[in-house]
Amino acid sequence: MTGRAKSEEVEAFLKANPDLEAAEAFVTDPTGIARGKLLRAADLAKIYQDGRPLPCSIMSLDITGEDVEETGLVWDKGDEDKLAWPIVGTLKRAPWMARPSAQVLLSLYDLDGSPYVADPRHVLAQVVERLKGRRLHGRGRRRTGILHRRSRPRGGRQAASRRWHREPAGAWIASMSIA
Repeated sequence: MTGRAKSEEVEAFLKANPDLEAAEAFVTDPTGIARGKLLRAADLAKIYQDGRPLPCSIMSLDITGEDVEETGLVWDKGDEDKLAWPIVGTLKRAPWMARPSAQVLLSLYDLDGSPYVADPRHVLAQVVERLKGRRLHGRGRRRTGILHRRSRPRGGRQAASRRWHREPAGAWIASMSIA
C-alpha cells in the first residue's frame, strides 16, 4: 500500500462526509508509531494536491520520540523536509473521535518525487518487488489462537515436536511461498 492517492478520492470523500471537521494525517515511522498532523477538514484537499511537508527526522525517532543519532537522519542545524502524500484508499472516517473526523495514512517522498529511503512503506515495497523477481511473495497474518504441530523440538526434547501447540492469540506469523 504505497500508491499516491488522487485528488478525486478526497473530493468524493468530502462530498459524502459534509459534516467532517478535522482529519489526522500521519506517517508510520520505523518503530510503528503514527506521527503527523491534525488538520481542519478544509485543509484536507490541499494535501492531495500539493503534499504536506514533514521533517525527514520523523523517521529517525525511537519509541519515546528521541532522536536516534545512528540513523544519519539527525541534523545539527535545521531539518530537511520531505513531502508526505496520502496513500490511495486510506482516507477513512474515525467514528471514535469526539468530533466528526477522518484519518489518512501518508507516505514520504523526496522533493524530486522519488520514494524517501527511510520510509518503511517504501522499504517494504522494494522487498516485495525483489521477491516477485524470484517468484516468491511474503505473507503475514495475525493468529487468533490456532492449534498446530511444532516443527522444532522445544527444550531439546524430540517428543515435543510431535505435540500440538496452541499459538497465543495476537501472535504474528510470517511465511514465504512460491508464487
